Amino acid sequence: MPKHRPQTPAELFPTDDPIAAREMIGRGDDVDELAVRLGQAAINCVLIGPRRTGKTTVCRAAVKRLADQGIYTASIDLFHLSRVSQIADALVEATIANRPALSKTLHRARAGGRSFAEAVAATISAKVPGAELEGIEINLLPQLRRDPDRYLDYALRLPQAVAAADGKRLILYIDEFQDIVRIGDTDYQGGSVALARKLRAVFQDSPEVVFLFAGSIEHMMRDLFGRRDQAFFNFGSIQQLSPITAEEWRAGLSRRFQRGGYTITSDALELLIRDGEDHPRSTMLLAQQAVLVALLRRTTVIEHAEVELALHEAMRSERPRHEGEVEHLQALGPKGVRKTALPVAVAVARGEPALPVAGTQWQANRTLKALRDAGIVEGKGRDRVRISDPLFARFLRALDLPTL
Repeated sequence: MPKHRPQTPAELFPTDDPIAAREMIGRGDDVDELAVRLGQAAINCVLIGPRRTGKTTVCRAAVKRLADQGIYTASIDLFHLSRVSQIADALVEATIANRPALSKTLHRARAGGRSFAEAVAATISAKVPGAELEGIEINLLPQLRRDPDRYLDYALRLPQAVAAADGKRLILYIDEFQDIVRIGDTDYQGGSVALARKLRAVFQDSPEVVFLFAGSIEHMMRDLFGRRDQAFFNFGSIQQLSPITAEEWRAGLSRRFQRGGYTITSDALELLIRDGEDHPRSTMLLAQQAVLVALLRRTTVIEHAEVELALHEAMRSERPRHEGEVEHLQALGPKGVRKTALPVAVAVARGEPALPVAGTQWQANRTLKALRDAGIVEGKGRDRVRISDPLFARFLRALDLPTL
């Protein structure tokens, strides 16, 4: 029987990538509810949650469950896209992956570092079985790609065309949907308003497609789907991730420590959960560092002292990222925001009001909006605003700013 190597700290407690559904700690009810809403009820859903808090993991788990049931699915992420043509490319490729014959062409294209449309252009004389959709052959894609408006229209209508042609329902999952504003304002004639209207017009004319929109900037997502003057007003049922309970953290973390051959004492586990402040990435990073400390100390028992040192090591390892965030704050937005962004962020981290450091209520509100847009803070109102990342909040609290 082959031997398996021990898992590394980063494998036991991953921090920066979505994980498989079977690896989740808590959030099982979120996946169940989302899968039922999308699959059985065919309700468009909007899931809101800050980055690195498990939003993408929950969405992917629900979508995979539906795919395993034979429902067509397509997923695209706007976070790394900057052009409307890239949205069209991603949507075409995600949709045709449901067709076996076309999926083979897609796999060959990716292996060669090309887009699906480029692969079709390279084999333009070849007839691909199952390529006729909505009266447009796939081998016309290279021509369509040279006309951005026609290409986008084709890409947006393709999910409905494939679903209707095959007698299927298709779930279209779009992650970081609030970035449609950024992309539209920089790369679409008429800007983000025109692009959103274009998407809404096509999507509402796609009866066989159910939509899952996810986003990490709460107020932007609520504006997009909750304001009457927005194209996507009332287009989906807005949901938020449920909190991971202390008991779920205890059970999930203990299980992972045991898998790696470690035991954590009850008081050390409580300290780890408390220092993680219910933030998935921060909690997992502290657990990861606790295993690293145990490795360095050549022990398999993680006690209070190991967790205390783990917090120190986590802050040390995150320091370059935190310093980069500070530089980002000092270059954020127009001059007034650049001047007040860091002091206001420090005030929020310390639980202090923003007004004294911002100078005026107008400037405080303007700066807080910029910080929310950048994903640095979350929430609204005097008592709800907080730094999204608890470890970054610790870093900010320790800064010595003479202007405060």
